[in-house]
Amino acid sequence: MVTYTTPRHGTTMIGIDKNLVKAKIHTQESGDLLIITQNSYGYGDIIRLMAYAKELMSLYSKKVHVKFVVISDYNAFSFEQTIYDVLDHYELTTTYDVEVCRLEKYAHKYTNLLKKEYAQEVYDWLGCPRLNTRDEPLSEDYICVWTPWDNLHRVSKDKMPINKDVFNNFLDALDITVKPVSYRVSVEETFDLIRLSKLCMGYEGIGQQIAYHYDKPLISLSNLTQVSKNTGGPESKIANNLEDVRSWLNVY
Repeated sequence: MVTYTTPRHGTTMIGIDKNLVKAKIHTQESGDLLIITQNSYGYGDIIRLMAYAKELMSLYSKKVHVKFVVISDYNAFSFEQTIYDVLDHYELTTTYDVEVCRLEKYAHKYTNLLKKEYAQEVYDWLGCPRLNTRDEPLSEDYICVWTPWDNLHRVSKDKMPINKDVFNNFLDALDITVKPVSYRVSVEETFDLIRLSKLCMGYEGIGQQIAYHYDKPLISLSNLTQVSKNTGGPESKIANNLEDVRSWLNVY
């Protein structure tokens, strides 16, 4: 049984950590912490939430469990398997499970940790924790690039501020091998391409967290500066124009 720490209207909760309440992180009867998320489809959301769970375990000296909710439709099994496949690349210190159900089951209980409007507060509170990867990174002579062009759903201009044709022409003119990553590539191949790359670059999407945990030089194409710092780490470069990207590539 779970006791949710989100206060009801008109009541005052004494002895509850305000950060946990605002982030909608719940305290179970055992005193352990529970995080529930419906952001179970993007690789970065899956990884980052487990990294936050690890940091919370350290900060509060409590066990932390993450529940990934997958909508019960015809794609449920595929999405459920993706979560297992992604997290299999890490040595986890916190637990998780995947539940296939209707989103309404946990209405108003989903965490705010991944929401862009809380990006600065989460960064100030939890920073950019890292998970330990199962495989060591290497550096081969190519860069790994992810774009949203093959995504099932279009991304916002804030997540990819560079025009498709302009960006593709830019990549074609580079004098180093470029290896693409997208959600059409298998999870295993995605991790391998990023793990073995010399440098990573892409829209605010599929690869920032993977690159960060493998400690790869990273350029994020984004207008969401704080969000991209949270997903790519404080040392990553964030740009919304190709002039900056070109100058950083020259350095690397």
